[in-house]
Amino acid sequence: MLDLTSAEPAAPFAQLHMAVQAAAENLHTALHNEDRSGHGQKELRETVAARYSSQGLPTRAEDILITSGADAALALLSAVYVRHGRRVIVDGCSSE
Repeated sequence: MLDLTSAEPAAPFAQLHMAVQAAAENLHTALHNEDRSGHGQKELRETVAARYSSQGLPTRAEDILITSGADAALALLSAVYVRHGRRVIVDGCSSE
């Protein structure tokens, strides 16, 4: 589980540093990805699916949707599942 309540990295610094370096080395490839499916990069979806599968939940890349962040994911879910005029329960107002 990923704790999103803290801006502190969950991984030890050395591991985090290696991950950031690896990401920087692959940045050109990531930015010039030709996958225009709208579901997120195929390689990332395959990696996420493999992780879920390795933990006992059989998952295919086609089952995964990658968004640009939590706001995008919530907006997408709201557009699909929340109907006009319906009430929605939220954790707390963060816009004040």
